[in-house]
Amino acid sequence: MRNLSSELTWLYKFAFPTVWICGFGPGTLALFLVSEDARDPELLEVRWFFLGGLLVGTAMIYWSLIRLKKVSLVGDEFVISNYRKAIRVKILDVDKVTGSVL
Repeated sequence: MRNLSSELTWLYKFAFPTVWICGFGPGTLALFLVSEDARDPELLEVRWFFLGGLLVGTAMIYWSLIRLKKVSLVGDEFVISNYRKAIRVKILDVDKVTGSVL
């Protein structure tokens, strides 16, 4: 079996999104939960930027990282896995292959 995917696929697919969501999410939530009187007026505006950043960042992570697949070559077949399920595709059945620098 020859691995065609980056060795960092697992890190990009699981570790980075977890760190992003578990770090940025609670930080953003904390900005909304602090009482109004104990807060600097500038934080009232900043919290919406943080919420927008969390939503846009999470959407970008989903579309670019969470959907990554691990690809291996076994004989005359590609084995494509999302780390839960794997499918086998014969090389002759592939019309086009695209990839990313990452």
